[in-house]
Amino acid sequence: MFRSMDTNKDHTLDPTEFKYGMRDYGIKISDLEVNAIVKHFDRDRSGKISYDEFLRAIRGDLNERRRKMV
Repeated sequence: MFRSMDTNKDHTLDPTEFKYGMRDYGIKISDLEVNAIVKHFDRDRSGKISYDEFLRAIRGDLNERRRKMV
């Protein structure tokens, strides 16, 4: 999913890629919503969502059991 949305292949999703990627999956969101989502998941404040940030958004943070395993 991430790779198909990453149209410029820089391993990140900028707000435009995210918006049109969501549209391709049938989810229409406004520019205001896109900016809020990107800002929420952009932990390094680059203005883009990296693959790691994307995975963290999908999977969530490690719970205590997973953290102990790592």
